Amino acid sequence: ASPNFWEIKYFVNQQKEFTDVGYITNKNPIIGTYTNSQGKTNPLKAKIMIKDKAIGIKLYENGRESAIKGSKQEPIEYEIKVHHNNKNIDTIFRGINETDVIVVGNIISSTQQTILINYLKLGGKFQFHLKSSNNKAYRFTIHDQSNLGFSNMLNSLNKGK
Repeated sequence: ASPNFWEIKYFVNQQKEFTDVGYITNKNPIIGTYTNSQGKTNPLKAKIMIKDKAIGIKLYENGRESAIKGSKQEPIEYEIKVHHNNKNIDTIFRGINETDVIVVGNIISSTQQTILINYLKLGGKFQFHLKSSNNKAYRFTIHDQSNLGFSNMLNSLNKGK
């Protein structure tokens, strides 16, 4: 059995105490690359956070400690394509970054979130390709060989509801 790709963590409150609101995230940084508007390729780290039907992605350029930030006034929008086990998932996912997290999916309906979460439950290899409204392209791959690890964590999180 390979080590788990995912782990459950808990959000902290303003007093830095753990709350009972849990989320699933990658255990180790996901390594990738991004291309800036001049076409130069640089190192990238990514973090995925999932709770209920919400999916967030944080992107860290050039080994920085803080994730890329958008704002409510000037959100960064993303077009996200995902390949699962080398096959294209036939959905173009949308993402919007108004803080330091790219929130994946359509705000009006949770169809996109459900599709992506159902794929993540299958495990395997996922290649993410994000294109941002400020002309950058981000790529990273996750290998989840833990066989149902994600499903089990999701179930145990949702049971707590």
